[in-house]
Amino acid sequence: MESVDVCVLGAGITGLSTAWRLAAAGREVLVLERFPLGHDRGSSHGATRIFRFAYPDPTYVRLAQTALPLWRELEDASGETILRVTGGLDLGPAAILDATASALGSAGASSERIDAAERRRRFPWLDAGDEDTLYSPDTGVLAAARALEALAAQARAGGADIREGCVARSVAPADDSVTIETDDGSVQARRCVLACGAWAPELL
Repeated sequence: MESVDVCVLGAGITGLSTAWRLAAAGREVLVLERFPLGHDRGSSHGATRIFRFAYPDPTYVRLAQTALPLWRELEDASGETILRVTGGLDLGPAAILDATASALGSAGASSERIDAAERRRRFPWLDAGDEDTLYSPDTGVLAAARALEALAAQARAGGADIREGCVARSVAPADDSVTIETDDGSVQARRCVLACGAWAPELL
């Protein structure tokens, strides 16, 4: 039976981020992914994703603030441009925009409320009627596919073994280890990280 420190199930953004950090910390990491990397059956594929601090929940604001320097660290390590900060506009009910502005302020992030007339003056290409607007300078665009490629490369550079087309069939925890049964055999790990999204219920 193969033995590793940590077995990560799923090679989307969560699984590959986990593998990168664990490998960098000196752990022996095995990542199992049933599909090819970057497949379209999960939530990590595609060209771009939004990055923003602008959430009405302060917890999400703080998580995004914590993530920002980690994205920059990945860019430095990979030599790739992954996050482009552009600033962003949120439109909608005043109560939600007020909550978002409050959450941003509580975390020390800046934002600006803009009425419809001011928005039309500054952003004439945006036809949004009389909707109130919140401008956040920290919003940007993530190159999602490039991020996955960079994370996989950095995880592998740190020693992680990423296996595509390997299906985990069961996860059996014991007192000090976890046994993962796959189509290719059994794996024993000290820890197992489930980062397999919608497939997690099949294993729990």
